Amino acid sequence: MAAWQQGNWQSGLHEHCKPTGAGEKTTMCLGVPGKVVGWIDRTPLFSKAEIEFEGVRKVCHMACVEDAEIGDYVIVHAGMAICRIDTQAALLQLDTLQRLFNSTGET
Repeated sequence: MAAWQQGNWQSGLHEHCKPTGAGEKTTMCLGVPGKVVGWIDRTPLFSKAEIEFEGVRKVCHMACVEDAEIGDYVIVHAGMAICRIDTQAALLQLDTLQRLFNSTGET
């Protein structure tokens, strides 16, 4: 059973996401869906691709998803694509994020 399922969800957080003092709030780590639009390097362990996020393109490391193809969606966290995600799920997550930002007045 995962730590968060046991009620100890903070044990699964990256060190930079954990609270450091009493009363301090936890920062959420966020993985965001992006679309693979071009490969730069397919060398294992050093692979990189250009990923598009709502019109913004960034180079991301792809060592965890070397089998991704152009047009696939991947979840990116801290510049690293960590898994592939199907198109329908990616679009749903992007829509949810957009609605969240709209509800807070952010763009």
